[in-house]
Amino acid sequence: MKISIENVGNNFIKSPEQAVEYLNAINSEWVGWHFDIGNAGRVGPAERWIQMIGKRIFRIHIKDYSAKPADPAARGNARPKLLDGDTNWPAVMKSLDNVGYTGWAISEQPGNQAAEVETARDMAQRMDRIFAL
Repeated sequence: MKISIENVGNNFIKSPEQAVEYLNAINSEWVGWHFDIGNAGRVGPAERWIQMIGKRIFRIHIKDYSAKPADPAARGNARPKLLDGDTNWPAVMKSLDNVGYTGWAISEQPGNQAAEVETARDMAQRMDRIFAL
């Protein structure tokens, strides 16, 4: 069993340098990174994280982020749809290719976005476009 540490929004690890330092301190082939592309976007380009963490990325969350302040009226649905945010998807996919990532990609979307068939179909089509980059 492998353990994956995820970069989340709690400010535990705020840079790819800290992530690498943390993994180096653990020093185990069984511990790696569950890389959240959208969460990385708020603290520096996701592609930089990918380049630095490299082969220690075990899994990825596919989600977008927006550099714009959240709309208070959005109430929990402030995350942009895939491809509608500020993530540089071509650079992210190139970085994943460069480090040889071939693992899983899990979409992380708010529950109400994934509940409807049309919404799920749209999300799958957006993910297909991302993976085709």
